[in-house]
Amino acid sequence: MKVLKFGGTSVGTPEAVLQVKQIVDRLDAPAVVVVSALGGVTDRLITLSAKAVDPAADYLPMLDELHARHDQMVRSVLPSHRQEEILQGVSNCFDELSRILQGVHLIGELTPKTADAIVAYGERLSSSIVAALLNARHIDSRRLIRTHPEGGKHRVDFETTHAAIAAADLSSSPLTVMGGFIASDVKAAAPPILAAADLTTQPLFSPQLSEQKCSKSGPMSMVS
Repeated sequence: MKVLKFGGTSVGTPEAVLQVKQIVDRLDAPAVVVVSALGGVTDRLITLSAKAVDPAADYLPMLDELHARHDQMVRSVLPSHRQEEILQGVSNCFDELSRILQGVHLIGELTPKTADAIVAYGERLSSSIVAALLNARHIDSRRLIRTHPEGGKHRVDFETTHAAIAAADLSSSPLTVMGGFIASDVKAAAPPILAAADLTTQPLFSPQLSEQKCSKSGPMSMVS
């Protein structure tokens, strides 16, 4: 079983996403495909958060822009018979995100927990689109990758994480797609975003799985 990792540039445009499909279609063994947010989306979400917390700023145009970009990606890469379902899922995610941002704007406060939750939407959205394109099993990474706070950062809880990965039985599916850089706290439901430095030094999946970096933008962490 292989693990393929695609960075933001590799899923930044419809053409790039279709190249991902070409790469994956050539595989002759079960695989886990890990994807980053669409290129530039993470930075846009961080900027969006900063705008939302500013009572004088209008964050809605940027939110609409991000929604439109993901809708366009769906329409560009998916066959017409799959688009309605995935577009509805994208819309549901942006409805959730809109409510979070509205709360931030009303109270004028952006906590670290809320900031993490906002940025997590990038990987949640991209992985759902890529999974649909590849006709793959889609797993929310927060179900498998668990963390604990340590020194002001989120560190992977390897015992809990490995147990969750084993229970998911990834090898039972020909292809599984997950988002990178997001996780859930072992003691809470919040999905904190992990810095790449927290994850690059240790493999999160079984050492029997082989890893292949396909990111055009440099190596990324396994998944978080």
